[in-house]
Amino acid sequence: MEADFAKRFGSPLQDVVNEEQQYTIIASELDPASDRIVEFLADYGVPINAVFFRHFSDDGRHYLARTWLLDPQQVEAESRRASRSKRRPWNGRDFYIVLGRAGEMYRWELASRYGFLSAGGRSRLRNLTPGMRVFAYMSGAGYVGIGQVAGQMIPARDAAVEIDGLRQPLLDQPCPGGRIWENAESTDPDVTEMVVPVKWLRPIRTSDKAFREKGLFFSPMTVCKLRDEHTIKAVESAFGLASQDVDP
Repeated sequence: MEADFAKRFGSPLQDVVNEEQQYTIIASELDPASDRIVEFLADYGVPINAVFFRHFSDDGRHYLARTWLLDPQQVEAESRRASRSKRRPWNGRDFYIVLGRAGEMYRWELASRYGFLSAGGRSRLRNLTPGMRVFAYMSGAGYVGIGQVAGQMIPARDAAVEIDGLRQPLLDQPCPGGRIWENAESTDPDVTEMVVPVKWLRPIRTSDKAFREKGLFFSPMTVCKLRDEHTIKAVESAFGLASQDVDP
């Protein structure tokens, strides 16, 4: 279904469709059968409820009273729970990461030349732990590589690379777009530039050779879990990899 949906509509199948939809029956009363149907659907997470309006008069004054069949907060909570349960399962391993965009090559250069992923503060990279796979995407181009996280996240100012057999600070190396290191010396862990070492399972591609295909997953989020099996299989095939091509 994922492959057919992507081919037909040109975008990946969403986990949840029309999440904000709600159904409200407005009536003066409900018959017992309708009452049971509303409660049954609500128990299964369908955002449905019924509201009753009644008119009263007293001493020349008019009143309009409103009563809900079900507690609206409870219906909303059940709906959120059901929405979460509909999300496609994650394989526990694969992530999507954006290495900048075509024309802005500094994060791609850092990843391809020195073997480090960078995305700003620690919050964006905190889930990239050793052994995880990353599907690297370049905005405006496509997928440029599949890699495996090779070590723990560390501040960029503490990272080192091997140049001519010698260990040298990463920050001392030439890298296009020097602004990537603007926050590298900050002591605020949520601001300072963090990096994660990566081992590319195949040579990383340039933007002009990136893999793109109608219906593949993409997101403006810098890092997120990759749940779309169609995208995973298509990118693996394009890079000549199989799902088991990950070091233990």
